[in-house]
Amino acid sequence: MEIKKEFNASITIQSSYEDDIKIVIRDSDASRAFIEIHLTREQFINAAMNRLGETDCKCAVAYNIDKLGKKMITKPFEFPIEENWKREDIISHVKDLYKDTEWLPDTSFSSRRSIFYDSKNRKHARTILRTWVNQEVLP
Repeated sequence: MEIKKEFNASITIQSSYEDDIKIVIRDSDASRAFIEIHLTREQFINAAMNRLGETDCKCAVAYNIDKLGKKMITKPFEFPIEENWKREDIISHVKDLYKDTEWLPDTSFSSRRSIFYDSKNRKHARTILRTWVNQEVLP
């Protein structure tokens, strides 16, 4: 049985001087790229301009397939941290908190707003949690 999934997509085509054309296809609702194809200039011209079917690719990678056709939702998350914690300690802590859930925490903690003190002068960290949920795709 053939599995078919419709989704809102975007495409980016980039070229470099190293004889590499990169095509990235992104699921707009999931906010994730899921396929990346690398072609030589000759392969790209054969596929796009000469309409040569089944042109070989230099490389193709599929990722985030589990999120394809789903909608990304986010929510803010703030939590107390120890005064002496370094960035690595904060990352480890938030990963541990959400390791058995469907939520994926952003672990950059690089903005000035990521670490803050509350009104009682207690140190906190702030991040974004992401998850992907099934959605109906309209024709």
